[in-house]
Amino acid sequence: MDESEAPAPRLHPMDVRQLLEEGTITTARIEENSFGIDRDIFDVLFPRLGLKPVDQAVYVQLYRHSFGRGLNCAQLSNTELQRLCNVTHTCIRKAIRRLMEEGCLQIVREGFQHNARIFRVMLPGEVLDYDSATRAVYEKLDTDAVTSRARGHEQPPDYERPIIDFNMVRP
Repeated sequence: MDESEAPAPRLHPMDVRQLLEEGTITTARIEENSFGIDRDIFDVLFPRLGLKPVDQAVYVQLYRHSFGRGLNCAQLSNTELQRLCNVTHTCIRKAIRRLMEEGCLQIVREGFQHNARIFRVMLPGEVLDYDSATRAVYEKLDTDAVTSRARGHEQPPDYERPIIDFNMVRP
């Protein structure tokens, strides 16, 4: 029997080498329209606190609208959260109350009339008080530059990092 006719070695069903060689499993990186998220949210915070799925959805939406924009706060109404999480208004109110009781959220400014509340979103290391590998750098915003840009008077400066859009209400 010729070597070329020899049967291929049988792999264990759980062996992924063939999938890697075929290119079925590859590396993947989303380069546009994405933001980074702290792994500790899913690996530490949610399991340790035993948060309900609706609590997790609300937290992730507020995280996306805060840290996802380079801010530590998010301004979303209960109606907007209801639409984004696809749950009832009552579920949103209860989830926000539970997240605040657990220390995941703090209210920075209450909403009034038609303005939504501003929430400070706490990172897992801040909530559970442990030394996380996640490092956040907080810097004060240049409010004059932000308001001038918002009015359209000034072009945003060239930054090495993403430009912060200070319209916290709209995604």
